Amino acid sequence: MKARAARLLAAVAGALLLVCALYGCVTAVALDEDRYPRDGALGEAAQEVLDYLRGRLDAMDAARFTQRERLHMEDVRALFDGARRLALGCLAAAAALGTAGALLGGRRTFGRGLLYGVAAFAGCFALLGLWALADFDGWFTAMHRLAFSNDLWLLPADSTLITLMPLSFFMQAVAAVAARFLSCMAAVVALGWGLSRARRRERET
Repeated sequence: MKARAARLLAAVAGALLLVCALYGCVTAVALDEDRYPRDGALGEAAQEVLDYLRGRLDAMDAARFTQRERLHMEDVRALFDGARRLALGCLAAAAALGTAGALLGGRRTFGRGLLYGVAAFAGCFALLGLWALADFDGWFTAMHRLAFSNDLWLLPADSTLITLMPLSFFMQAVAAVAARFLSCMAAVVALGWGLSRARRRERET
């Protein structure tokens, strides 16, 4: 019974840890200046977007961005801020649950539970990945409808934000996030595997 509870705690801790890793991957890619234009008016607009998302600007230039674009970017920054708070909460919960699981079941049991958590998260991630590969437009639309409570993200094709970040930009960004996240997942798998193979020092119940 103790071993089962320990595995469950470790599995939840592993899944929460991957939520934190996903946030880190998304943020790293979204704020990577090399993905945006650097020269001319578009380069200045891109830098303004990045500075705004980083909290260095209180508002965006009305001469460069329309009101609809500025309102949408307010939603985007609020989304980033909320995701950061969620990630920090998940990290704290993962540390607490992981510690409890390790103390309750030992290293081997904890390692196995960690692998179960990664497997569950990987299954969900794989389904989303297959959806994106099969129908990126549909996936992209669904993610925006899930993330935002309005349609401000539906911008004219000639708007500054769409010029900066066309659909191809998001396709490349999603691929980069997936690659980074798979590396993080592999690291957690390696940790879980190593712990699960450790010599058992105490009898599991």
